[in-house]
Formats: sequence, structure tokens, C-alpha cells
Amino acid sequence: MEDIYIEYLPKLNEHLEAYSLYESKTHLKIIDKVVSILLIVFGVIILSMSLIYGFSISNIMIAILLMVIGIADFMGFIDFGKIVISIQFKNNNKLKDIQKIKFRDNGLEYETKGIKSNIKWELYTKYYEGENIFILIYGNRLYSVIPKYALNNKLELFRNMVDKKIKRI
Repeated sequence: MEDIYIEYLPKLNEHLEAYSLYESKTHLKIIDKVVSILLIVFGVIILSMSLIYGFSISNIMIAILLMVIGIADFMGFIDFGKIVISIQFKNNNKLKDIQKIKFRDNGLEYETKGIKSNIKWELYTKYYEGENIFILIYGNRLYSVIPKYALNNKLELFRNMVDKKIKRI
């Protein structure tokens, strides 16, 4: 099988797309909705107790804030996962430099400033393909983001390689 070599500078929008794709394929979306509902319920409980037992105005404000955040998260106006991904991306020095990856029959050779490693295909358990990216999954919420534009004219070759090496979901 022919080796595939790519170089790219990671972009935040690719990592946000990767998070959304991963979330849509796993239980994270359900957990997010459950947390939203719990925020609303706790807000209602605190507000009710504040009105019944006469808690301070700060308790009422906290209750209203919990309910507003819960509703906004449930409706999709706030996505805390994307906020976390944005913060992690901006604070990860590895993602500020050019990424070099060579996909070979026996694994990947990954290199960036200060890091050089060989990764066996067996590390990856599955992969997802999005509109602009591939994500190679190697654990719970752990994945490598591969932008399609970096593959240039090797997109089909890459697709064939990962199909043979990793289970597609």
C-alpha cells in the first residue's frame, strides 16, 4: 500500500467540527441534555425553596441563573463542550505548529515541534468521516483530527487505507 504524507497547521474550526462529529456519534449528546435538565430542575428547586423559606435574593438569582443556563444549553444556544475545546485548542502548544504525518502500512509517523512518534494502527479503534475532517478514535473522547484538505489528491487512497486498518462507524 502506498504511503501518504501530509502537512498541515491545525485550525480551531476543524477541532470544533471533530467535537461535534464525535458528540453526534456517541452518548455525549444525551449526557449534555441530562445535565441541562438537571440544571433546570435544581434551579426550580432552589427558587421554590427560596420563595417558601425566604432565602436571600442571591439564592433566587442563582436559581434563575441555573435555569437560564440549563434552558440555553438544552436549546443549543450554549455548547459548553465547544467552549472547552476552544480553550484546550488555544492552550495546546502542540497545535500551534505544523503537523507532519506519514500514514504507512504498519502505522503512522507523527511529527511536530518537539514531538516525534510512531503510532501503530492498533491504537485506533474506529474512525468517523465528517464533511471536512476524519477523526481517528483511540479512546473515550480521544481522537486524532485529520483535515481532508491536507490529503489533497490522496483522499480516496487515505479512505481505503483507514477502511482496511480501522473499523468504520
